[in-house]
Amino acid sequence: MATEPKVLVTDATSRHMLAITRTLGEKGIEVAAASYQKGAMTFKSKYCKARHTSPRSGELEQYAEFLIELNREHPYEIIYTGSDNTAQVVSENRDKFGPQFRNALPSQEAFDTVVRKDLCLKFAQDIGVQIPGSYFIDKMEEVEKLVDKLTYPVVVKGHTGSGGSNNRFVTKKDDLLTAYREVYELEKDLGIDLPVIQEFLTGKGFVCGLLVDHGEVVAHFQHMRYREYPITGGISSIVQSVHIPKIYEDSKKFVEKLEWHGIIMIEFKHNPSNNTFNLLEINPRFWGATGMAITAGVDFPYLYYKLCMGEKIDPVTNYKTGLKYIFLFPTTFMSVVSYPRSAGEVFRELFSRDSYTNFSWKDIWPSLDDLKTTQWLLRNRIRKTNVDLIKASRRTRHKS
Repeated sequence: MATEPKVLVTDATSRHMLAITRTLGEKGIEVAAASYQKGAMTFKSKYCKARHTSPRSGELEQYAEFLIELNREHPYEIIYTGSDNTAQVVSENRDKFGPQFRNALPSQEAFDTVVRKDLCLKFAQDIGVQIPGSYFIDKMEEVEKLVDKLTYPVVVKGHTGSGGSNNRFVTKKDDLLTAYREVYELEKDLGIDLPVIQEFLTGKGFVCGLLVDHGEVVAHFQHMRYREYPITGGISSIVQSVHIPKIYEDSKKFVEKLEWHGIIMIEFKHNPSNNTFNLLEINPRFWGATGMAITAGVDFPYLYYKLCMGEKIDPVTNYKTGLKYIFLFPTTFMSVVSYPRSAGEVFRELFSRDSYTNFSWKDIWPSLDDLKTTQWLLRNRIRKTNVDLIKASRRTRHKS
């Protein structure tokens, strides 16, 4: 008789949750997955042993009820979270998942500090971590006074939401008030600070992922967003493993001060004008390029499993740098279709000995699912697209 899975992977439409499922499955750990899409890519993995259809994670109350009830029927010991909403639901309901629940979680106060962007940025300032030039607004009237003083472009940044959903990019002063009011309307009923106005940095984006045991770093890994789709800014299509001491030092300072426990991703952006690395935001969950970290030698999902289970962990302090990880379908392929001039560069990267892809012959069905997404995009003659359109393609194809 098969053993019932004790691990649940949520947000199963996401590529990093597929990477988690694969690496745990390869080690003999039984994995179940949950998603609002019946055709989620992780459901098609040979390592996925049970499948649950959930509400959307954005429907917080219904989603919390679903996870709590699911854990009554199937007492999962560890829940892997792949979105801010899921991380929030798990953190806020940690006492409702039963005595078997083992997730390594920070205090609720520390969690709230990192997910609220206003609190996060102010905390960074307090501990000496560089942030982009920011205007913290106390009254709406202050925005009008800033219109002619700012250097554009700027970003109006809300304090909630994920994936930039509550951010607005402003290129000219005539649009600032409209963009600011739009973000304000999204959050006005939450009882939090007014949106921040922040300088827009043109440099590369960097991510530092860490596994932390009560403030002590157990493992860390950095990658650079080498190429994004669309190229004006979007999801990573190619990432490169790097190690920049300043980024690690600032990340370490953050988790130590917060006495963090569990997984965390800290995002920075380089400011080429003064050669600084500026903190953008923090996500208390696994991130999109988790598969890259595994390839480079830092198996965060398995290390997290060991931490949750109370097993001894030998700290992981080294990994391979200079590796490139290519999300082949649909992002990199469609970036070439949309921007043909990039074909030569992408082709060279694809066949470099230091390049890897997320395409797996050992676990082929999710990869074929990515091919179907690409086919859908091509059939609809998409030349320039964005994250929402890729997600929409999955919803269209998997509609029941």
